[in-house]
Amino acid sequence: MLPRDLEIAKNALEVKRATGFPWSLSVQNTKNARERAYQVQSLIAKELNGTGVTLSLQSTSAETLEHIKRKNISTAAFKDLQQRFTQDGVVTYTDIILGLAGDTYAAFTASISEVVASGQHNNIEFYNCSILPNAEMGDPKYQKKYGLESVPQRITEVWDAAGKVEEVPEYLDIVVATAAMPAADWRRAKVFSWMTSLVYFDRLLQVPLAVLSKHLGVALQDFIEVLLAADGVHYPVISGLVDEMNDHANAIQQGGEEFRHCLELGSLLMPADHFALAKLVLGGEQEAFYAEAEAILGGYLSKEGWQDSRQLLSDLVTYNQAAYRVPGDQKDELLVLAHPVKELFARAIAGGRLVPEQRWATYTVAKSKQPMAGFEEFLINIARGQGKDKTGYLFEVSPIVLGEREKSCAGRLVGVSSLLHYSMEK
Repeated sequence: MLPRDLEIAKNALEVKRATGFPWSLSVQNTKNARERAYQVQSLIAKELNGTGVTLSLQSTSAETLEHIKRKNISTAAFKDLQQRFTQDGVVTYTDIILGLAGDTYAAFTASISEVVASGQHNNIEFYNCSILPNAEMGDPKYQKKYGLESVPQRITEVWDAAGKVEEVPEYLDIVVATAAMPAADWRRAKVFSWMTSLVYFDRLLQVPLAVLSKHLGVALQDFIEVLLAADGVHYPVISGLVDEMNDHANAIQQGGEEFRHCLELGSLLMPADHFALAKLVLGGEQEAFYAEAEAILGGYLSKEGWQDSRQLLSDLVTYNQAAYRVPGDQKDELLVLAHPVKELFARAIAGGRLVPEQRWATYTVAKSKQPMAGFEEFLINIARGQGKDKTGYLFEVSPIVLGEREKSCAGRLVGVSSLLHYSMEK
């Protein structure tokens, strides 16, 4: 916020180099002192183990921001900072708050799509709107004006042990409905945020969603809505995840706790998206999940007149599934795809022009370099990415060059199959 903050950051870095401490330093930067914030955060991220740079927005709705008396960073400034940090390898995340005065379901979901379209592909941290006694929102007149309904929710720490006894439990009054976002819409928005975290920021479907959004000009929210509408008869795995999220959102509206746990997962408190991810992996349902997701998204593409993109979709889903780090097989895997998926994904994330040409592309999924022996290690990996860098959710994938004989064999398969996919020992 102040010119001296850069000096403080430099001094902390000098002390760290001389003594080894502080090991980590995390700050909340101002929205508007753009250049100074960039310099401070770059120093901290590279050598002081910061938890990730916050590019805070709360909402992209001008009306909502007016109601809460917040002036947002401009879209141009947000994109500039996002791109500069990405180029420097500095991890960022963006805050979005659910239940703000005047925010509707449509505006909330549009904010998410806009943030992603502006370059945020690492993480969005979703927070419930909390009413503090000494804030303007704590005034009963303000609450009445915007129809704010709240419940007390016990404060718990993510990844803590469930059932931990606090000497003095603390509570926050969280907004669970407003005049602009009635209770049913609040639940829908809550589930939407969890599903977005699960399939996009937890990387389960980020590759196909990022590439298709960029290629077809479809907002991320449209793809999320299609997944949320999955029927239980044809898509029991995905619809089951949605049903559980709906039940948990309803429980929160009745005063339930934010995080979920169960004995099979070690009774650790985790966000609903990580809970769904852990249950999916523990139950061995990843293959069924990907089959359902491809069918749902493929049906949407055909309905919208993009049936020619279904071959591309198949390659994108196959790549994402093969690259996703789960316990089990530790052998390297060879992928032969009909599209250069790794390159397309990189371009989509970087915001560049995207023309998905069809040509054979071969990759090695380096599972032997990043083996994941058991489920406990899987939990540790997703916990480590909480609010930080989530690229570790995927294996390293490297392009390989086919010889003339292999090219000839692959060429004869064009139009027959999008994938030759098998395990390969190093």
